[in-house]
Amino acid sequence: MERPLWDCVQEIYYSTLPIAPSERSAFIESACGHDSTLLREVHSLLAADDSSDGFLESPVFKLGLKLIASEGANGRERVSASLDHLIGTMIDERYLVEKELGQGGMGRVYLARDVTLHSRAVVIKVLLEASLQDPYVVKKFRQEVEALARIDHPHVVSVLGAGTLSDGKLYIVMQYVSGKTLRSEIPTEGMNLERAALILQQIGAALDDVHEKRIFHRDLKPENIMLQIHKNGRESVKVVDFGIAKVRDSVIAPSTINDVRVGTLLYMSPEQLRGQRVTAASDIYSMAVIAYEMVTGRRPFNPSSGPQLLEMLREGVPVRPVDLRASLSTQTQAIILRGLSFEPAARHQSAGEFGELLASSLLNEEETARASKGAGPLTEPATQHSFARPAVKQNANVPNTRWMNLRKPQLVVIGLIALLLISAAAVFLNQKKPPEPTNEVTAPTRSFTYSLTVQRTGDNKTYQSTGQEVFESGDKFRLNVSSSHPGYLYLFNEGPPEPNGSSFTLIYPTPATNSGSATLGADQYVRTNWNTFKGQPGTENFWIVWSASPVSQLESAKTEAFKRQNGALTNESLDLVKTFLITTQEAAKTRYATDKGNQQVTVRGAGDVLVRMLQFKHR
Repeated sequence: MERPLWDCVQEIYYSTLPIAPSERSAFIESACGHDSTLLREVHSLLAADDSSDGFLESPVFKLGLKLIASEGANGRERVSASLDHLIGTMIDERYLVEKELGQGGMGRVYLARDVTLHSRAVVIKVLLEASLQDPYVVKKFRQEVEALARIDHPHVVSVLGAGTLSDGKLYIVMQYVSGKTLRSEIPTEGMNLERAALILQQIGAALDDVHEKRIFHRDLKPENIMLQIHKNGRESVKVVDFGIAKVRDSVIAPSTINDVRVGTLLYMSPEQLRGQRVTAASDIYSMAVIAYEMVTGRRPFNPSSGPQLLEMLREGVPVRPVDLRASLSTQTQAIILRGLSFEPAARHQSAGEFGELLASSLLNEEETARASKGAGPLTEPATQHSFARPAVKQNANVPNTRWMNLRKPQLVVIGLIALLLISAAAVFLNQKKPPEPTNEVTAPTRSFTYSLTVQRTGDNKTYQSTGQEVFESGDKFRLNVSSSHPGYLYLFNEGPPEPNGSSFTLIYPTPATNSGSATLGADQYVRTNWNTFKGQPGTENFWIVWSASPVSQLESAKTEAFKRQNGALTNESLDLVKTFLITTQEAAKTRYATDKGNQQVTVRGAGDVLVRMLQFKHR
């Protein structure tokens, strides 16, 4: 094979994602030809994508290395103690190996001591024997050494040496970083903004230096950012793991025109996912994902599969940062969202500038928040700055004689005119008097919008629908819901009765979507998994519940549903949910309007909870 196996696996895998599952097998067999290994590895990735929640968080390149290495690994390397003979030995007459720290797709990592330099702790990565059989893996290992040798920055891990062991295995010696990963320091509500600002500023500075050396990390994520606390309490960043970095103008091997799709899916830029050229803007995109996560506590995209991730990237960020953290300024939000632009040219072109802008806006958040809470007017009260006309001095001994010169009839006329003016003013003011306040409180109007995406069973054509037609048995559909108000969303399917179990299931949220949370941001677009009309002709009920706050009955039901593979509800939980749905729907008195042009329905109602039951018929 002219290209490495993993390059071919990825190309076929990503080409398969947009294809309907029913048509994938034929495409894969045609693309793989008679290569049984290639066929098996593509199916392995697709199976992992469908079944593993952690797949999207795993580095694709390293997952592939594990698959490839497993093909050529002998029994010794499947045993974790196979390289234990290194522990207690000296490498290069300098590094005393103490213990194994872990193992990845490419090799094992050890903690060692530099006996020539006050027993300083170092990290030694040793390439696995199976990885030595793949020229591409060996090239990437050597390029990691080259990349770190080019970089000399306080916020990037340093390379201290490299070489070959007596048995032919390659190794690299790196600076030991004592600290915690950024991943372990991101709470669910988001980080302290001042701390986040200083960390992002250092990440940007590190990437700026890396990019100047024509190196692109390609796997930037919280797990690859270490945080060190120094004795003076200062916190510093170390960017680590350049194992799949792209090295332009490499002396090890020339750069290729097309970049291999590598990285961790949830942090990969759109161009990485599409196999296009990687630039500094690609790392900046990954940094923007991290920034979003640091300030909100969650990632901007939370797909349940690779295909869904591709769709979400095209549609853009569904939930704005300020919807998850109200204290954020619109300036910070604009900077992050620009970094998450789909097109590389629309993003910041300098990681250093991106980090500085983020830091500057975040460090001003506290001051901005104080001002927005009304710390006082911007100017002093007007009475302190008003200028009164100087009073006209009069001689106290000289009376004002103008009124004394008027005759009595004239005074009577003036009095009548004054009385008429006073009466007219009273009538006018009485008409303008505001109505008396009442104790009646008007509930705010809420709304949500829904539609169906339908895939016909005959020709697999997809179209949008309001769900008012009669469907065919075997048709597939997805329910799409959004709301202009932030809140909580629960979706239930009440299908035909099943003899061996409940047909009442929770379809949103699920453990694999939105981290299992029912939260729905303003203008966030939720799409369920595919459902199929099946069984005898009849009607299926779908319940949509939007709420301004969590619903205790539904949250309890969610906990039970998550314990079952299909999300079914039974017994007491089912009774409680049905009672809640029926009574709340009657009380909410919702109304709806159908937009035939966009094939969607908008549901409106007053109050904090909206419930609507949809009935879909199939034959």
